[in-house]
Amino acid sequence: MKRLLFFLLFGAGQTLYAQIITYDYLSSTYKSRETRCVHQDSTIGYRIINLNTFAKKVLINGRMINLSTDRPAEIATLFRIKTDDEQTEANKKLADTQKQITKMDEVKKEANDNEKAAAAPKKTFVAREAGQLDALVVACLDYYRKANKAKKILEDQKLLATTMTDGTHYTERMMEQALRDRGITKAAIDTLKTKFDAFEDAYEKANEQYTKAFNAAIDAGDKDHAARIKDAQEQVRTNYEGLEKQYGDALMNITDFFLKALNPANYAFISTDRIFVQDDIDELEFYVQVGGLNEDLSGKKPFKKTLRVSGGLKIDYSVGPVFKFISDDKFYLNGDTLKQRDKVKFAETVAPGIASMMHVYKRTCGYAAIGGMFGINADFKELTDVNLGFLFGGSAILGRSQKVIVSTGVSYSNVNRLKTKEYSVGSVYKDAKIESVTERVLRPSFFVSFSLAISRRNVVKID
Repeated sequence: MKRLLFFLLFGAGQTLYAQIITYDYLSSTYKSRETRCVHQDSTIGYRIINLNTFAKKVLINGRMINLSTDRPAEIATLFRIKTDDEQTEANKKLADTQKQITKMDEVKKEANDNEKAAAAPKKTFVAREAGQLDALVVACLDYYRKANKAKKILEDQKLLATTMTDGTHYTERMMEQALRDRGITKAAIDTLKTKFDAFEDAYEKANEQYTKAFNAAIDAGDKDHAARIKDAQEQVRTNYEGLEKQYGDALMNITDFFLKALNPANYAFISTDRIFVQDDIDELEFYVQVGGLNEDLSGKKPFKKTLRVSGGLKIDYSVGPVFKFISDDKFYLNGDTLKQRDKVKFAETVAPGIASMMHVYKRTCGYAAIGGMFGINADFKELTDVNLGFLFGGSAILGRSQKVIVSTGVSYSNVNRLKTKEYSVGSVYKDAKIESVTERVLRPSFFVSFSLAISRRNVVKID
């Protein structure tokens, strides 16, 4: 139980360092103004909302984003709908069906003529054939009318596909309004289903009547009529099977895509490949390109989002002047008496120099940071006399790419001090040389430094 609780808490902690950057394509703005800072070692995803995924594709950092769910297949299905070709094919089948009805009308007229000329024993069978042919023509005409009305399914499929692939409908609400303006609503789709069912029922009645008319022609002994009826029945069946598949597939597409068109999830691109913020990264940039599904995005100007990174230690180096509040003690001989000069000027109490410093601080998203520093300084008394020292302290770092750094702390450097075991101020020393009364010793002191660090922009490739 404890182990399970640990993993649950660990997983919850990890999600704190996962972040989604959301860009509103419709308003060309980022969803939150505060979305500018991410944590080191976090995972970053990118999402674009209010974008019609049925009409647009996205490139981020030169990579095609994998889309959530199965939208690529759906879009491919949508674009495979060749509605113009389907309507042409449906018109051919309907025209051929009408041609078969005309043939049956001719057979009906012949049967009526035969009925008038038939002898008494055969007249009953010929009359029955003529009656069945009358009913057949009526049933076929009814089927044809309903098949022609059901063709609206193909027209609405084309209208739906054209509307969905119009990239100016950015949201599901805009899409819903656009479809409503074109008469594509749930109620309209239900009406199409009713027309499809009526089309199927009318065919079944016509096909059943074909069989009755065929049997009546056989009973009347008219093999020619029977053969023509059978041939027409086969042709109508073939046309029906083609139409039934076209209408059925189109109706299924309309029903399916109408729901998808109103689904908010289909108006956002979401990156499934998250970007891990590596160590020693200060900024993360997304270059985003959006265009049509068949558009070449290689030359399209991207829009850029720069994210600052916080967390982890950062090291900067700087060079600048340093001022230590310590200086050499100066002595002179008044006759044979050793005297010390007073430091009456500020310049006599401060030792200027130049320092090379290393600054260590926590990476932040702002323009200011506090950290520690270490440096080596050089005091120049003369061109041939360089006095090296060490600096330890803290720094205030101001700026990002170009940083002004103020440092302060303790400096350890060599300064001239009296050889106290051998000499003392006010004592008399015969034949003494002034340069031999002092020695170089290491002493601490307070210092202040002002330096400049100019960062070089290095691009790290994201795999």
